[in-house]
Amino acid sequence: EDVTRPYVDALEARGINHLLVGGRAFHNREEIETLRAALMAIEWPDDQLSVFATLRGALCGIGDEELLEYHHLGGRFHPFRIPGTLPPHLSPIREALALLASLHKQRNRRAVAETISALLDETRAHVGLVLRPGGEQALANVLHVAELARQYELDGGMSFRGFVETLRAEASRGSAAEAPILEEGS
Repeated sequence: EDVTRPYVDALEARGINHLLVGGRAFHNREEIETLRAALMAIEWPDDQLSVFATLRGALCGIGDEELLEYHHLGGRFHPFRIPGTLPPHLSPIREALALLASLHKQRNRRAVAETISALLDETRAHVGLVLRPGGEQALANVLHVAELARQYELDGGMSFRGFVETLRAEASRGSAAEAPILEEGS
């Protein structure tokens, strides 16, 4: 159990900048779990749980009622099996699934960090993350994943799938500290 989490949550709720030195909660942060689910949905579009988590999570923010209605109409959450006709209020689901499909098609034709950046740009995640409590830390953590992707490729990693599997393995070990957001000497 992460005994520092209640302290960090309290500091973030009060808008107090902090730096947790030696913390190992990086992969358990909500924004990292959300991003990891989205990356898994991009790599494995048949993984309905990851696709659902992406649609429901902070990146897309689609509500339960809309997701349930879509599921009744479409039968499943799959980026390549979007029903032809949907009510207008379900268009955010169509757009999100189309984004996942597009990113899936391009994932091995560009750098992993570029795919992550495209995901963040298209979902306007930068703004959504910064506006919530502890948003600067959340944004720094998400951008740190893009930096991990760059490092993965510099170290010889060649595939999007390899990066996603590396990220999942690191999460299961829980061995990464949060990205620092304060300058040294603060």
